[in-house]
This record gives sequence, structure tokens and C-alpha cells, in this order.
Amino acid sequence: MKSMENRHLDNFLRFMGHKCSNGKTPLFILVLGMTDSGKSTLIQQCTGATSAQIGHSLQSCTNGLSVHSFMYENHHVLMIDTPGFDDTNRPDIDTLKIVSSYLSASFANNVRLNGIIYLHRISDNRLGNSGLCNLHMFKKLSGKRA
Repeated sequence: MKSMENRHLDNFLRFMGHKCSNGKTPLFILVLGMTDSGKSTLIQQCTGATSAQIGHSLQSCTNGLSVHSFMYENHHVLMIDTPGFDDTNRPDIDTLKIVSSYLSASFANNVRLNGIIYLHRISDNRLGNSGLCNLHMFKKLSGKRA
């Protein structure tokens, strides 16, 4: 039986190499941020996908990566929902491992991200140490050209 993480990876890989009906390659947008910053809500608002689970409790909701698509000005956009950092169920290093395994798989399949959206909780008036560390970490992961 496949783990939840492997099933999410299979779902993600299914979209790689996908060509749109107009022949264009889809745009891949990775959505990152702290738990409860509104990642899944943003994706649901952009895509209309009710499959983007939104947490309404004190516990974190998103467990793995999920891909949600929509059309924007003749472009097929794929938004990748991720577990939040500072999660109630797992340490940040586990979240980073999940995200980096997807990034490695996409890079190995010659699929590049077209953008990263990093959300910050509106209730926080500044970026705390955990959020700042994660932002620096993704800057290093993305490389100098990014």
C-alpha cells in the first residue's frame, strides 16, 4: 500500500509533461507559507476547486501536496498546495522534505516552476524567525538565477 506522500507525488507527476489543448505547457505555481496563512483558501478562490481542503480548526489541515488547475487568459495554470510551515502535526524539516521531493521530481522531469507564492498570516505584523528561516531556505533552494 502506498503512503499518502507517494500518492500525492504520483498525482503531481501525472501533471508533468501535460500539454494543454492549445499546445502550451501549463504554468506551475508553488504556494508556500506558514500554517493558517491562507494557501488553500487562495487556491480555492483562484481555481474554484472545492477539493483544496481549508482548515477551520486549531489543527493544520493540508497533509501533502495537491495540484489544482484553472485557465487564465488562455493559459492553463496549475497551483500546487503545500503543507504549511510551523505545522501542528509535523516539524518544518518534514514539510521541507515533502516539498523538496516534489521539486526534485519536477526538475528531473525537466518541469520548472513558473512562480512561487509565499503567503504570510495577515494577523502577524512581522515575519517571525521561523518564517524568515523558511524564506531564506527557499531562496537558497531556488538558486541564484531565481
